[in-house]
Amino acid sequence: MIKKTISFLIICIMAFSIVIPNDIYALERDYTETLDINTIQSFIDEGQSLLRVLNLIKNIEKELIYKTIDIDFNPKTVKILAIGNSFSEDAAYWLYDIAKSAGVDVIVGNVYFSGCSLKTHWNNASNNNATYTYYKWTSSTMEKLEKQTMKSCILDERWDFITFQQASPDSGIYSTFQPYLNNLIGYTKGISRNKNVKLALNMTWAYAENSTNENFETYNSDQKIMYNSIINSYKQASFDSNIDIIIPCATAIQNARTNSLLRAVGNELTLDGYHLEEDIGRYIAGLTYFETLIVKNWDKEKKDINDVTFMPNINDNNKELVSLVKNVVNNAVLKPYTVTRIDK
Repeated sequence: MIKKTISFLIICIMAFSIVIPNDIYALERDYTETLDINTIQSFIDEGQSLLRVLNLIKNIEKELIYKTIDIDFNPKTVKILAIGNSFSEDAAYWLYDIAKSAGVDVIVGNVYFSGCSLKTHWNNASNNNATYTYYKWTSSTMEKLEKQTMKSCILDERWDFITFQQASPDSGIYSTFQPYLNNLIGYTKGISRNKNVKLALNMTWAYAENSTNENFETYNSDQKIMYNSIINSYKQASFDSNIDIIIPCATAIQNARTNSLLRAVGNELTLDGYHLEEDIGRYIAGLTYFETLIVKNWDKEKKDINDVTFMPNINDNNKELVSLVKNVVNNAVLKPYTVTRIDK
C-alpha cells in the first residue's frame, strides 16, 4: 500500500511538471536530477514511516517548483543578492531605501556569516552547511532567517545580480581568492533560477588609519598599503573570474576620506576602525551598489544617482554631506581603481 501511495505521488509530481506552459521560465536542468526515486525507495525499504517519506517528497516537490517556474517573476523588479559577511551587511543595509526613493522596485538579500572568507563560503556551499543568517529587504523592514544554506538563499528569488567579496583581512591577498571564487561562480550559475544572472565583485574598503584590528598588521597598519593591495587583488580577481562588474566600495570610502567633512564622520567613516559607520558610511556603500548595479548595469529602467532622495538619519545641518557623498560615489564608479580627491 505504501509503495502504491509513493508511486501515485511521484506520478502527480511528474504530471505537474509536464503541464507547465511554455511561456513560463524553466531551467534547463531536467527535474529528474532532483527527483531521486531510488532515494525514496530506500527509505521505504529501511522501514521509514509514511510521514517521513511524505516529508521527503514534499521537499523534493518544493525544490522542483523552485527550479521549474518563477511565479514571482517581475521584470521590473531588480533583485540583488550579496554573499558575504558583515561588510556586505554594511553595503546592503540602506540599498532598499536608496533604490525605492529613486523609483526603483527592488528586493535585496544578504547571505551573512561573520568574517566569512571565500574559502569558507565554498566549504559551506559544497557541504550545504546551514550556517548563514539570511537578511532580506522587500520593504524598509528587514526580514531575518537563521540557519540557512547558501543554496536556499540563492533559490529564494530569481536574482538579477549576485555579488561576492573576500573577507576584509584577506581582501588584499590574492592567493586567498582562488580556487574558491571560481568554484563559487560555477556553483552559483549552476543553481541560479535566472540563467542570465549577472555576477559582481564588491571591493571592500581599507581600515581606518588608527584601527586596532589585529589583521591590520598584515598591511603594516597602513591604510594606503591596504587600499592598494585590495585594488590589485580585485583587478586580478576580475580578470581570472571573467567578472567585469566591480562595485568599488573601497574607492568610494577612500575618496570620501579625502574630504575633511566626510573624514570626520565616525572614525574615518567607520564605527570601530573597520565596520562602516551606520549612517553616512553605509550610505556611501549603498549608493555605490546602486550606481554600479542599477544605474550602470540594469537596463530595465534608466535612473541616475541624483534620482535618489533617501537620506539616512541626516538632519538639515548635514544635508551638504549628501551632495558630497554622491560626488564621491560618482567618481569611484567612473574610476574604480583610482582615488579622487573631493574638496567640495
